Amino acid sequence: MEGYVWAAQCDEHHTSAVRFSADYGYSWTDIEVPADFDGDQWVYFTAKWTPTEPGVYMLSVKPGDAGGFDTQTAASVYVVVEE
Repeated sequence: MEGYVWAAQCDEHHTSAVRFSADYGYSWTDIEVPADFDGDQWVYFTAKWTPTEPGVYMLSVKPGDAGGFDTQTAASVYVVVEE
């Protein structure tokens, strides 16, 4: 996967993390981003995801800040994995 995220600068919140979920948003994992990225701009990310078994998955990404504040709703796509 690859893409861009950006947290609107509301209430002094700035993007400091890109979060990923493969389980309909029940759990989130931070994706590593370059150390020198600018949290006030669009942040480019790449990540590898391997499904654990066949099924339907909802893959989601969203920006967040260092305090754990989720500044934007997630962008999601459904993926069907077959054997």
